Amino acid sequence: MDKNITIIQIAKECGVSIATVSRVINGTVPVSEETRRRVQAVIDKYHFSPNAMARGLINRRSMTLGVMLPDITNPYFALIFREIECEAHAAGYAVFLCNTMYSSRVQDTPEEEYFQMLQDKQVDGLIVVGGQLDLTTPSQSYCDALRHTAATVPTVVIGPPLAGVEAVFLTPDAGAGIAAAVRHLAAQGHRHIAFLGGEPGVTITRDRLDAYRAALAAAELPCTEYQLVLTDYYLPDGFAAANKLMSRGTTCTALLAINDSVALGVLRALADWGKTVPQDFALVSCDQFPGAEYHIPRLTAIDHHSELLAHTAVQHLLAAMQGAPKPEIRMPDAELIIRESSLCKL
Repeated sequence: MDKNITIIQIAKECGVSIATVSRVINGTVPVSEETRRRVQAVIDKYHFSPNAMARGLINRRSMTLGVMLPDITNPYFALIFREIECEAHAAGYAVFLCNTMYSSRVQDTPEEEYFQMLQDKQVDGLIVVGGQLDLTTPSQSYCDALRHTAATVPTVVIGPPLAGVEAVFLTPDAGAGIAAAVRHLAAQGHRHIAFLGGEPGVTITRDRLDAYRAALAAAELPCTEYQLVLTDYYLPDGFAAANKLMSRGTTCTALLAINDSVALGVLRALADWGKTVPQDFALVSCDQFPGAEYHIPRLTAIDHHSELLAHTAVQHLLAAMQGAPKPEIRMPDAELIIRESSLCKL
């Protein structure tokens, strides 16, 4: 028989109806164990794999999940997408990515239009990560577009809740671990700790700054505006922030970078100033990306276990798509990983 066997030919060889073969393939309606074994033996014999589109026509599902994020080149979003895709594939779903390029500030298509695009693609569910969602005040048009989409397509949002949006919201504690980082630096003898990177008007920056200020106050350490240099979240932003801090003639001996990318930019700038880490400055990243342990020096960083967050997002989306009760939302705990970049006592 031709290797491109059809469901009709399988039914004929097994002596059952096409509907019975379909039930075995999709597991939608129980069949007797003897019949199921007979049909499955023929399916295995010819290595039959039903066409996803045909399956979707039967089940009225596309077997596709949509993921909308602002910048796939950002290590955080790349990690989140990779883990979403792995989890989705394990559940039998393909993933359609919308990389809105919102972070690049050169986007040609407003994020609001991507919501309609995903609905047009008839995705079975949607996960939204970052973009305007991360702003302390998203635009009204964005909120309206998300509200309309979530009312049409099961949606999980990794970010802060928005009023009137019927979606599952997973809200990580962006400031988690910073108190532990400040205590660690204080234990090394550091009294003046700077904060570098991050963009004003973004919730992750606000939350980490709040945690930083609270941690300094708890440790009875000074906090002045000269210790804060906000830029953005990428390598050049860490480079620019460190240069600005050094140009001021800083008294700081320890630095908190908003993430690993900023921390690497800081390392480059400090080297240009003839400074080393951790001998001249201790350095801690507030958000670990893959590979932190391979830099020179190895970066002390807060691991937010974003891979577990991605897995949780897919699990909640699948539950929403199936109309199952919402699983208990359990956010992964942040963990301070102490490595070489902060281990030099004053």
